[in-house]
This record gives sequence, structure tokens and C-alpha cells, in this order.
Amino acid sequence: MTPIKQMREEIETKMTAQDVLAIYNIYPNRACKIKFQREERTKSVHVYTDHLYDFGTNRKYSLIDITMEMENISYVAAVKKLYDHIHIGCGNKIKTNEIKKIKKKNEVTFEFTEFKNIKDPRKYQEYLEQRYLPNTNKILKRFGYQLGEIQIKKYKNLGIKYSNTHCIYFNPDNTKFKGQIGQSNISFFNRNADSIGIFEGWADTIAYYEMMLHKINKGLATNRDVTNAICLNSVSNTNIAINFLDKHKYNKISFWLDNDPAGHDAALKMFDALDKKNFEGEIEFNNIKYAACNDWAQKWAIIAAEKKLKL
Repeated sequence: MTPIKQMREEIETKMTAQDVLAIYNIYPNRACKIKFQREERTKSVHVYTDHLYDFGTNRKYSLIDITMEMENISYVAAVKKLYDHIHIGCGNKIKTNEIKKIKKKNEVTFEFTEFKNIKDPRKYQEYLEQRYLPNTNKILKRFGYQLGEIQIKKYKNLGIKYSNTHCIYFNPDNTKFKGQIGQSNISFFNRNADSIGIFEGWADTIAYYEMMLHKINKGLATNRDVTNAICLNSVSNTNIAINFLDKHKYNKISFWLDNDPAGHDAALKMFDALDKKNFEGEIEFNNIKYAACNDWAQKWAIIAAEKKLKL
């Protein structure tokens, strides 16, 4: 029996579909809507002990399938993620002091062996320029973050190190391959401003600062117009963002979340929570016609170049 198969069998023995959904802060009773579902209002996904079943598409999702869809990762990566959750995550029976030792060991490994400086920046720079994010490295450095290289087995990936215990990575040659090291968390881009923008992913956040740089260079904006930003990294981190916003009391909050059901739900959830906390500032929902802020920024830059607009 292969190691992956052994890990899968242990997952199926020790976890339920409810356990897997709880990782993503989803707690259904019987039926629910999942973010990788097609767009619809009906809760057509039913939750069983060892799987989900979508009666709208007649598709069954195993525990591994759920993780693959939610994280957009490979089968092997999904198995390893759930296996790690059993042995290191909240579903285990390891003593608290042992968990601390494991976490401490992981932090050292992460900082000193997995994240490296980019040896050949030209390849990655070409990828960033194709996405209209040419100043990514400069922007990240401005906020104390680092762009680097992470090797997963034999594959080299581009990564962003937010802290010694949190890093995301992705592969320019395979847009479906992405992941993270450490506990998922929001990333804060601080400019000491009294307003803040909320973004889903790193590319959307960088796209915003790229646009503001362009406007400043054209004399259409000043440094005072540039806001702070929160990168959610995952819509499952909305509760963390809500607590952060409630604590810091901004005058204005702008939502730049993806133009899809998950993005809409996250924005409304945060709006409702802030309303209940009696938030007194201005809240702005940006009407992005494209899938995400980065897609919109690309169209914005292309149209401006074609029409020679003074942005």
C-alpha cells in the first residue's frame, strides 16, 4: 500500500465531511451552499458522514474532493493537508505542549530551508509583467514582505513571505497549483492611513497599489490618496478581518472582493458584522465588472494604453 493511500484511509477513518467543512468555517446542519458550486440560491448540497452530494449536478464529493475544490490544489496536496490536520491541527489528540514543539520546529524549517531568494528573477518578472504587476517586489518590500522562491519536491514556485510562520506560493507555469505554509491569516499593508481596502488575494492587493502608483506618476493622485489594505488570502478569514477592522476604527472601508458568489457573500458578511458593531465610518462596495480586482486592473491598463488615456 502506498503512503498516500495509507494517509487517505486514516483520513476516512478519523474525519467526517462536517470536520472537513469546519476547516473552512462552514457548519451545515444538513444542506448547504459551497463556494465551488455553480451560482444558485438553493442549498442543493447535502452533507453526509463521509461525503457531500450535489443534487443539482448529481455529483458526489469525497473528503479529499472537498479539500481539492476549496483549496484548488492537487489530489496529493489535499491528502497531505487533511493528514496534517489530523496530526497537527485541531482535530488531533496530541497534548498542547507537544503541539507547541511541533509548531516551533515547523517555524525553524520554514524560515531557514524552504524560503529562498530568487536565483533567476527574469522568468518570474516576465510572468508578473504579463499580469500587469511589474512592481510586485518593490511594493512587497515597502510593506516589509518578501518575494522569494519555494521548492516543493522538484518544483520551484514563487512565494510571498508574510511572516516566519505564514507564506503563500504559486507556480507561474500552472495557475491551478498554489498553496500556503503555516496557519492561514490576513496580511496587513500599512500606510498609516485612515481608510482601508479589503482584497481577496495577493494579486488583487498588488494591482490596487500598481494603479495608485500609476495615478501618482500621472499627477492624478497623491500619496495621501493611497489607503491601507487587508489581503484576506482566503474568504474563510473574514472573521479575522472583522475583528481587525473593529479594533482599528477606520473612517472608510472599501471592499474590492471578487465578483463571484464567494466574494459577494464575504463582503455582505463583513458589512453585516460591522453594522452590528455600530461602525460609524463610510463603507464602499466597488463595482468590479470583471472576475477580480487584478483582472479589472489589467483591462484598465490595456484600454488606457490603446486610447493613450491620461490616467
